[in-house]
Amino acid sequence: MKKLLLSLFVVFFHVSFSYASLLVTPQRIETSVNPNVPIKASYSVTNNYDGDVTLEVSAEVSKDWSYKSNFDIPVDSWLKIMPSRVTIKKGETRLVLYTITANEKMQGSTVAKIKFKVNPPNSPSVNVLVTVPMHVIIRGTERIACSVDSLIVHKKTEERRLSITIRNSGNVLIHPIGAVNIYRGKTMIDSIKLYEGSSVFPESVSNEFSIQFPSHLQPGKYRAEASIVPVGYNHRIAPSTKSIEFRVLKDGSIVD
Repeated sequence: MKKLLLSLFVVFFHVSFSYASLLVTPQRIETSVNPNVPIKASYSVTNNYDGDVTLEVSAEVSKDWSYKSNFDIPVDSWLKIMPSRVTIKKGETRLVLYTITANEKMQGSTVAKIKFKVNPPNSPSVNVLVTVPMHVIIRGTERIACSVDSLIVHKKTEERRLSITIRNSGNVLIHPIGAVNIYRGKTMIDSIKLYEGSSVFPESVSNEFSIQFPSHLQPGKYRAEASIVPVGYNHRIAPSTKSIEFRVLKDGSIVD
């Protein structure tokens, strides 16, 4: 199981990341690109050490997070980084430029691990490595297919919760959103939202989403229905649903 996220413009999600005295911005990039159309942007790297450092930057494809047909496409065939080695003075911020040019062999999405390595001035034998992901979706090659893989009622009184996992059978990174609706008969009595936050990588199953039961459920028979859809693709596919029935007893316990 793998690990646990249009028009012609590019969308970036930028976050800062620091390790000790090295600050890299952004921490994470998600972008959609057209084949053979170069996209240029940069990382910002700040040296907060007490002396100068030499920064080395490299990249490799993540086989845990990329679509399998992209595994053997060399990362340097579609990603150029400049400079790959540079000295950054104490307190200085330098830009590391990159160019993404997806080629026609690439399908779905691929993830590169961008590695920023320095040797601290006071510990030259120590390698400090900051690794940040770059998620690239090749526009026009996406295959979107996701479903509710499991919906489980946890019956112990002290838990009183539902769990849900989501299967991504497509070739792109997705961010699922949706809800678990609780019905008594035909009447919906509660709706628990699943908010975007976790990424489900191509051909993988998500980690478990845990949902607490509403505290107001009275003894009786209920049905829980999960409905999910990937963010950004809800206009292209219908939501995936899965239901499960359960009973709440007078002592608060839950049974099938």
